[in-house]
Amino acid sequence: MITIGRGQPATPGHTKETVMLVEKFVDNGNACEIRVICDGESVYVKAFQDNRSVSRFRYSASIEVVQDMAAVLGSDAVKHLIEIAKKDIINGLK
Repeated sequence: MITIGRGQPATPGHTKETVMLVEKFVDNGNACEIRVICDGESVYVKAFQDNRSVSRFRYSASIEVVQDMAAVLGSDAVKHLIEIAKKDIINGLK
């Protein structure tokens, strides 16, 4: 299940809006979620379980890289980051 939410700008007077996407999955009977946050400049991906970070890793790419990968390679960088985060959790990399 994927849900999308919009947040307030991080700092008062700051015009950037933060967008968060959540993709849920189950690993060994544990409900986990991958949170994707975009602040207008970069995309960040991190795994959570019970509202706590599952690993020490955070995956990121600049918007420029995301757009270049789509235009030049026809590839979705955000989906790649999500899959890497999931595989790391499934493989026990914390």
